[in-house]
Amino acid sequence: MVALLQRNNVKFLAIVTDCLQILAYGNQESKLIILASQGPVELVRIMRSYDYEKLLWTTSRVLKVLSVCSSNKPAIVEAGGMQALAMHLGHPSQRLVQNCLWTLRNLSDAGTKVDSMEGLLQSLVTLLTSSDLNIVTCAAGILSNLTCNNQRNKVTVCQVGGVDALVRTIVNAGDREEITEPAVCALRHLTSRHVESEMAQNAVRLNYGIQV
Repeated sequence: MVALLQRNNVKFLAIVTDCLQILAYGNQESKLIILASQGPVELVRIMRSYDYEKLLWTTSRVLKVLSVCSSNKPAIVEAGGMQALAMHLGHPSQRLVQNCLWTLRNLSDAGTKVDSMEGLLQSLVTLLTSSDLNIVTCAAGILSNLTCNNQRNKVTVCQVGGVDALVRTIVNAGDREEITEPAVCALRHLTSRHVESEMAQNAVRLNYGIQV
């Protein structure tokens, strides 16, 4: 079935990816067969190549299922999956954005050494201002993972206003630990061990972060 992903009819591809999601959900053997058939590479290619919302959504659902598999996760990251998913974070389709974020959150602990993440990090900082709590939760979690022991990512997040955004996120979240915990963790990463860390510490103070 993975071989069918090389067709170029978007409606047909949407059906194929929908079937793959059903086959892979809760079935480790199916996930490994998809991996052996170069499924992650083909799925990432689709996310990069098409703009048909239903196809992007069904493909992101397959990637979400595969992203919890320890064997598929590094294959998706290596294929450029994180950058491909990041391309759609500004899409008007909320269901697509949410699936991309869930998948990115699952992948992000394996993506701390990946380069060219500037676009993704910028999008995540922007999404912290979303009125959708699920989106804010995912964005904070991904930022926490991607700023762990990665100086380049720390600097990028600081430069795009990430410290200010995280402090505001913590203030607005109140007692919602699913948001405050990863946001505080990301702030901890941003305020230590990189060239912009002193600036980040000052930004926290300026934003009343000490009181938080």
